[in-house]
Amino acid sequence: MKSITITAKVKLYPTSEQMIILNKTLSVIRDVLNFVSAFVFEREGIRYPELDHALYYPLSDDSECI
Repeated sequence: MKSITITAKVKLYPTSEQMIILNKTLSVIRDVLNFVSAFVFEREGIRYPELDHALYYPLSDDSECI
């Protein structure tokens, strides 16, 4: 079966308030990705199930994260 990829280019025009929220959101995402990257780097050879158990499950069980 042949696969087709469709890409859409969208330009956003956020308000000042939306831009502040977007920047905060992207900052948190960057911090989380850097944390996960450092975590994996310190544990060379870690497998996905171990990573999932170490990082995802503690967050998903924490009601304060909701």
